[in-house]
Amino acid sequence: MASWSLSQLYIQNYLIIASITVVYYDYFITLDDERRCIWTRWKAASSWMFFVNRYFTFFSTITWVGSFLPWHSVEGFVYHSWRGRLTRSRIYWVMLRCNAYSMYRQIITGVIEFIVIVNMFLRVFALYGKDKRILALGIGVFLVMVALGILGFSGDNAPTIVLSAGCHVVISAGAKFATAWAAMLASDVLIFALTVAKTYNTMHGLRRYNSGNLSALMLRDGAMYYVTLTCLNLTNLLTFFLLPNALKGSLASLVGNISSVLLSRMMLNLQKSVDKRIPQYTNLFSGDE
Repeated sequence: MASWSLSQLYIQNYLIIASITVVYYDYFITLDDERRCIWTRWKAASSWMFFVNRYFTFFSTITWVGSFLPWHSVEGFVYHSWRGRLTRSRIYWVMLRCNAYSMYRQIITGVIEFIVIVNMFLRVFALYGKDKRILALGIGVFLVMVALGILGFSGDNAPTIVLSAGCHVVISAGAKFATAWAAMLASDVLIFALTVAKTYNTMHGLRRYNSGNLSALMLRDGAMYYVTLTCLNLTNLLTFFLLPNALKGSLASLVGNISSVLLSRMMLNLQKSVDKRIPQYTNLFSGDE
């Protein structure tokens, strides 16, 4: 009996469409802010961090339309695992291309998440005055995430590639693949805790919340970002344990793109505040001496 249904594959398609829509909708409604706040000071290190995050996601996301395009006129052909044997030799090359494309999508999603996490750790590193302990902590977290990612994609429990309603991955070993996402969730919680601790100490002594104060902005945007991302990562993590095989990890693309979009929004908001010449953060985040 198949471990997937056509309706579940269509749900995958809808989630991919949603992840693409989020990126391009946000891009066009914030393009004017980007032009004013980023392009006018494109030599700053913070601007290049913004460009890498925003435009890697922008150009890679469009390739995800291949997930729901017709790969073969006959539906229902299955390629058992990335290293398995083909069930029908006459679609050999189609299956190999679908197999390679599925691996490509997994890699791209991982790179998007990696860019986001690196940006956030650099942000925390600057926030703590370039404390080498924070840098060591970030490197340690990165190595753990890489190790767990390799663990999740190694072994004999590789996904099944399905050529129905496009090109899709069906995961059977959900717990094993969930390890990488568990590490991302843990890193989000850690960065959030570090951000809240530092910004709270910075804001300590203020008599009231001041929306023009950049410390308050850091805490507000950071809290919104991490609460949203933690909920999304947790939801995606639970899909590996609670949903059918065809929907395990189905939120990965959406979570990755929302992470990238929220990071871009945070950086734009921060740059707007820097442009207002708030002194205590100009050197820390603007990239200018």
